Amino acid sequence: MSEIHVAVTVSDGEVYRLAIQTELRAPSRPKGDGWTFDEKRAIWTNPVGDAYVEYFIARNERQWGRRKDSRTGEQSGGVAVMSWRRLTLAEWSQFDADRPYRNALRDVEGKIEYDIEAARECHRNVLRLGRAVRLPELDILWMRAIASGDAERAKELEAERQKWRDAPIDPRIDAAQSVEELKKITVE
Repeated sequence: MSEIHVAVTVSDGEVYRLAIQTELRAPSRPKGDGWTFDEKRAIWTNPVGDAYVEYFIARNERQWGRRKDSRTGEQSGGVAVMSWRRLTLAEWSQFDADRPYRNALRDVEGKIEYDIEAARECHRNVLRLGRAVRLPELDILWMRAIASGDAERAKELEAERQKWRDAPIDPRIDAAQSVEELKKITVE
């Protein structure tokens, strides 16, 4: 099966990526214009012109306009489509190269690149996720050290716990000028 790749810039500046199938095995005609049945290969095909891409984006835009915040479950205001364009395979793969930072990708003058401010926030989120895993483990070890009266071990664990608490406010994050620099900033 084959597909085309599309970048959609939305009102909050983010870039969404879509893959639109150009060949499909289905028992009936798929929705949208342009689908024809290739009897020799027994598949539906679509050359996917701009009108079909716009139809596909409009169908998704309704959902994007009603999206909810994943943490609170509350309505987040949604987004509207500002523009779209087709992506090359190299541009498409850029979204998977550094997955934790893909929400920082922007389409600037026809080029997919990182917005460093957004990348910094993505990195803070990476550190917060790591902290959510590591801090409970450290809390247990700290409590055991306190319970056993091992003050030296408790002091070491408390220092490590504090490193994790402070990780998202590390000043090196604000000083970083690229995603590569951000990836080098870790707690350990």
